[in-house]
Parts: sequence; structure tokens; C-alpha cells
Amino acid sequence: MIKSNALIVARFLRKNKMFCFINLFGLALGISCFSIVLLFVEFEFSYDKFHRNPEDVYRVAKDFVNQDGNRIPDANTPAALASALRTELPQVESCTRFMANGGRRNLLEYEGKRFYELNLLRIDSSFLQVFDFQFVKGSRQHPFNGIHSILLTETTAHKYFGDQDKHQQQH
Repeated sequence: MIKSNALIVARFLRKNKMFCFINLFGLALGISCFSIVLLFVEFEFSYDKFHRNPEDVYRVAKDFVNQDGNRIPDANTPAALASALRTELPQVESCTRFMANGGRRNLLEYEGKRFYELNLLRIDSSFLQVFDFQFVKGSRQHPFNGIHSILLTETTAHKYFGDQDKHQQQH
């Protein structure tokens, strides 16, 4: 039975090569498009969901208009805007400012080693009241000990300090 069915399919494929190619190509294209849309939707619904109450976190975005009239999207928070949000809107529980580096290279130096970083983000002290990031070392309640304090990802800390535990040596 299986042998005769396979023979019938083989004859059909030989006689209708273009028809079979179009159908298989359409099926492959459909599955590919469905997979891409599924991955996009999954990403959009999972974005920043690890923070507490992610539905209550909003981002203020603004556009700069340059001299030739082009709009340049931007989401940096000016100090005056953060202050106004805190005082003028009672619905705002907490507000934080952050400023992207703008593609500039910043020099960080530690024990004679120099590192040029592109992806720095300047934040204020209320950043961790709005966002929940896990700490490997240090205190979530008092992450900034002074004016030159910095929060590092685990990968960046390993790049700068290796396996040394600098947090413990400072105390």
C-alpha cells in the first residue's frame, strides 16, 4: 500500500514539477513569515516584563526638529521635565532621568588600564525606584556612594576588575 502511494506521488511530481515547486515554495514562505511574526510578537510582549508593575512604567519621548525640518526622535529626560512631572502631576509616583551617551566614546581608567566605552547611560539616584535590576554586588538601597559612583553590568565589572572583589576591598 505504502509502495503504491509513493509510486503515485513520484509520478505526479515528475509530471507537475512547476506546480509542486510553487506549492512547496509558498509553504516554506508562509512558515517563514509566520515564524518571523511570532518572534516579533513574543519580543514585544516580553519587553521589560521583568520589572515590577511594567504596565505602570512610561517613557516620555520627544522629537527634536533640526534646521532642515527633519524630526529626530529622542527619549532622554531633561532635568526640568523630571522635576515638573514630580511636582505638577500627582499621578506620578516616581520619576527618573537618564541620558544616553549619544555615540560618544568615554574613557574609563582603572589601575593604568584604559577602556573606551560607547554604551554608557547616565542616570539619577531614583532610577532604581522605577526599574528592577538584579544586583550581584553592592546595595540596591544605596547604590551610589559618592559623586563618582558607577553601576556596572557583571560582564563589564569582570572586564575591568577580573576576578577581584573590589566592593569588599573598599570597606
